[in-house]
Amino acid sequence: MKANKIILIGCGMVGATFIYAAMIQNLAHNYVLIDINNDLVTGTVLDLEDINANLPKPFQQVKKGTYDDCKNADIIVITAGRHQLPGESRLALLKDNSLIMKDIAQNIKKSGFKGIIIVASNPVDLLTLIIQKELGFDYARIIGSGTLLDNARMQVSLSKAFQVKVSDVKSYIIGSHGDRAVIVDSHIMIKKTKLIKLFNEQDICHKLKSIHEAVINKADLIINKKQATFYGIAIALCKIIKSIINDEKQELTVSVYLNNEYGQTGLYTSVPAIIGKNGIEKINILALNQIEQAKFQVSCNALLKIIKSL
Repeated sequence: MKANKIILIGCGMVGATFIYAAMIQNLAHNYVLIDINNDLVTGTVLDLEDINANLPKPFQQVKKGTYDDCKNADIIVITAGRHQLPGESRLALLKDNSLIMKDIAQNIKKSGFKGIIIVASNPVDLLTLIIQKELGFDYARIIGSGTLLDNARMQVSLSKAFQVKVSDVKSYIIGSHGDRAVIVDSHIMIKKTKLIKLFNEQDICHKLKSIHEAVINKADLIINKKQATFYGIAIALCKIIKSIINDEKQELTVSVYLNNEYGQTGLYTSVPAIIGKNGIEKINILALNQIEQAKFQVSCNALLKIIKSL
């Protein structure tokens, strides 16, 4: 199944890479790109339309658009905002990017859009909340990309450390995307068996310590080497969209609004959720040990403190 129309708001490297990946995966008939930089969006559209003749399943159209195009769209993906600078925390982006999100939300609202919104702009948990509050949409229809990328990094690191295929690994990273992400060691599985049953505790602790560091620090490493990360998040966004348009009911760690789940309320943060045609269809509750629960509480408290100042 394909979406009729996907709207991209923000044509930077993340947005452009996402649209390119979506086209290759044949996710929609039509793509509309919106950006305040007219030259950037025009050039991106001209570049992207050249791939159509060589695609095994061509799309109908890619064009530069306006917010009026949102009215009959299925999905809007927001990647707009100032990018993260080397050594800068995602939370430092909040002041500038919150103003951008409020403007975007007001324009979407005026269009009459009735579909699902996926936010990938950083800090993603806070900006997803801002978008929802500005629009007033049902929480299920506003999804943040959350820790889906962090979890992909975890799966890659685990596959390397334990010498298995990445598809043989299952893991969960919850809480804030970035430095305060919580790796749920107690639910790591290798070939459908919990890690704690496969190796002795000393070996696991030794390997997981280095894996934790690699996962948490990977974004900074990439940004220091090449100024931005965009391939991983582009594919993560496509995975969310595929689960929506095909009603796959995939369990993905994305940023969702919590209303007493995990003892938290009033914030967007990442936990496992079932994604289907209606957006967030169910929030799954992981049994956390005391250490994991404490770390998750710290992660949520940090977000709630900032939310009070918004």
